[in-house]
Amino acid sequence: MKLPLLILLTLAVTSVFAAAPTAASIETALTLNTSQKTVETTLAGTDAKVRLEMQKAIAAQNAVNSPGNPLLTTQQQNAVNLASPKITAILKEDLSWAKLQPQFLKIYQNNLSQSEVDQLITLYKTPGFLDLMKKMQQIDQKTAQVIVQSMPNIIKKVEPIVGKAIEDAKVK
Repeated sequence: MKLPLLILLTLAVTSVFAAAPTAASIETALTLNTSQKTVETTLAGTDAKVRLEMQKAIAAQNAVNSPGNPLLTTQQQNAVNLASPKITAILKEDLSWAKLQPQFLKIYQNNLSQSEVDQLITLYKTPGFLDLMKKMQQIDQKTAQVIVQSMPNIIKKVEPIVGKAIEDAKVK
């Protein structure tokens, strides 16, 4: 009976005092898993994405205000053209690798031991592992797209409920 208790205590103490990963080992892991490239790839084409989302939002508002005419006016398109580069610049600055990398380091340091980072490095060096990870990222992105595409229908169902709750909550 004392032996299992001793083993449990040893495991608990060992996990509490596990060596914190070094910044150098985390940077190696981040390099091997191509985190910087992923961030930079994500930011590529941001201006076009921002412009498209702004156009969609304005067109949707136009469709509500003028059913049958969701097209952007020249003034609206000019507003998009002026705002889009400014928004893109903010995104590129605030989501740059230089700003994110220190935060990534902290996340790894706060959640992984040196042993776990070493295991990641070994995995990242395993032939085929990064290809598998890229496929998993694609699966995650497609899964997220399914959820995002479901949201308009969900919002349509939820809006009347929220509207009624707001109406019911008004003091009479």
